[in-house]
Amino acid sequence: MINKTLKFIDVIPSKETVTPGTSLNVLGGVINPGEAGSAKIILWGKSENIWKPLLSQEVFLEEKEHRHLYFTIPPEIFQEEYWGIKNLEEIELLISDMTPENGTPGKLVFIESMSVSDPW
Repeated sequence: MINKTLKFIDVIPSKETVTPGTSLNVLGGVINPGEAGSAKIILWGKSENIWKPLLSQEVFLEEKEHRHLYFTIPPEIFQEEYWGIKNLEEIELLISDMTPENGTPGKLVFIESMSVSDPW
């Protein structure tokens, strides 16, 4: 287990707007400033100020290593039912080895609305 604070690089989603029913690829980065060791890296999602762990990877990081991590978020994460929210419009994403604190910003991803409104 790594005993020094890891540094995380912002997540980069493959697209900024997701259509419900589709998955999303996300790239993130982690830097280990200390000695080699293993860590559980979690992809977090937030909607309405609640962070949820979405996916995780157990990784072994060499001393001073910079590693890219790839996650594929499954379609059900972008459904209103998953979050228990009506009219889900966006979620924030970030990676970390611990639960993000309130007020921690993430990378915003928009959820395309499936409802069709009558313009007349």
